[in-house]
Amino acid sequence: MGGNFGSFALGSTAAAAAIMAVNAPSTGALGVFGGDSANWIVKPAKVAVSAVVGGNIGGNDRQKIRWVSPSFSGFTAGGSYVPDLTGNDDAMASNSGNGGTDASQVDVAVKYSGKMGANAISASAAYWSVDQTTTAKNATTGYNGHSLGASTTFGAFTVGAGYKEINTHGDRLAVSGAGTGTSTELSGSATSKDEEVHNIGIMWKQGPTALSLNYFNVDMEMATAVEGEDQLTKWTLGGTYNVGPGVDFVGTIQNVRWGDEDSNVAINNNKGTAFVGGIKVAF
Repeated sequence: MGGNFGSFALGSTAAAAAIMAVNAPSTGALGVFGGDSANWIVKPAKVAVSAVVGGNIGGNDRQKIRWVSPSFSGFTAGGSYVPDLTGNDDAMASNSGNGGTDASQVDVAVKYSGKMGANAISASAAYWSVDQTTTAKNATTGYNGHSLGASTTFGAFTVGAGYKEINTHGDRLAVSGAGTGTSTELSGSATSKDEEVHNIGIMWKQGPTALSLNYFNVDMEMATAVEGEDQLTKWTLGGTYNVGPGVDFVGTIQNVRWGDEDSNVAINNNKGTAFVGGIKVAF
């Protein structure tokens, strides 16, 4: 539903913080965000970093209410509410559940798009929070995150960068016989969702040809007693050549490193380089 008040979406759709996010530019056969990399360079089971990790809230289509404002002098605001995160994309939200299973989410975002002289600039900021009831020991009670992104286009070049941080909140309850009645912070534990993401990229586009270079890094501290973090690092060189309406040749060279903070490097780490090419057709 749209009008002078903006637009409302009710049902299976992406969050406002996802559709309004500004990220580093990229092109080619493989995405910098999402699960493409794990299809080519396998993620070890010990690495806590998600195979589909990205630079913003994520693009799931769980049932939600979303509002996006009209543009005022280049500024747009928006927000979403997800009553239940336990269901799958496109599935109806749950109307009952046990303690520790149900979680709700809210997000807000603002975006600016405009010009500075001959240069186009875009920037975004978003915040989201997940609240989860729990009666179980050692269970996550919730987390919040924020993301920032900016890009600028000057001539044939576009340069952009993005940052995301997620922080777990709540306590990890002590188990029986190990200090009952005490608690420790969830952050930095094996059950936390703490995460820090950096992304920077540059793209050149001239006529039918586009080339991009991206750096993407994720850190997750899973145990404060162990030095280091679980990590994912990608270097991506991508290219696209438009051969006609709706038809593109695409190619990517992507170097991926999955790392676990555990000392057993031979089992818990993996790295490799993927060379991927193809034809993309759109109707």
